[in-house]
Amino acid sequence: MAYVIAHEVGHHIQNEIGTMDDYASARQGKSKIEANQLNVKLESQADY
Repeated sequence: MAYVIAHEVGHHIQNEIGTMDDYASARQGKSKIEANQLNVKLESQADY
């Protein structure tokens, strides 16, 4: 349970510092594979 909370806090921090906006912009016009690769990076970053 603590892992899930920590992960969501990571997303909150990403949102506060603008990473989520950068991610949304970066996904525009990308193929499904490229967009998925960006998503994996975003999710991995939220874990740290």
